[in-house]
Amino acid sequence: EKRVNELLDLARIEIGEMKLNPQPVDIINLIRETVERMSQMKNERRQSISCRLPGSLPQINADPHRLEQVLMNLIGNAFKHTPPESTVTVSARQEKDDLVIEVQYNEPGISKTAQKRLFDPYFHSRAASDIEEGLGLGLPIARHIVDLHGGRIWVKSKTGQGSTFGFSLPLLTETAPEERRQQ
Repeated sequence: EKRVNELLDLARIEIGEMKLNPQPVDIINLIRETVERMSQMKNERRQSISCRLPGSLPQINADPHRLEQVLMNLIGNAFKHTPPESTVTVSARQEKDDLVIEVQYNEPGISKTAQKRLFDPYFHSRAASDIEEGLGLGLPIARHIVDLHGGRIWVKSKTGQGSTFGFSLPLLTETAPEERRQQ
């Protein structure tokens, strides 16, 4: 079912039909609820997940279902690529006019060449034998969702030092997403 949904989302993106249903979102609650949903995945490999969240953050106007989709993708990838008995850390903070969310984990690291292609559809940064189920669509879909919100998404990784996937979303709604991207 996940693969079918990803293919449908990719088709919606390609024809410009992916729509958002924006509403006020408490990102701290959304992160906590998503982490709770992901707890079954981490238990299979005795992994743990830790949240580093401030006491409060401003609400944002966003599509909670689509943001949860982005978070589930980033956390799910972290669990897939992290050794058993390791910890995935999810954090959120305010940076000027943006809300920044990051998923950090220890894994072998992602080469600079692979980092440039991670958000391309069907790309896998690992050898085919290392890939757990997946079509390579999660990150491209996540990027598009973040773009639709007027934000940006990135990866920071060094070989042997783990990886951090993060995304930012604008706190201020006065500027339209198209205008923010041109700034």
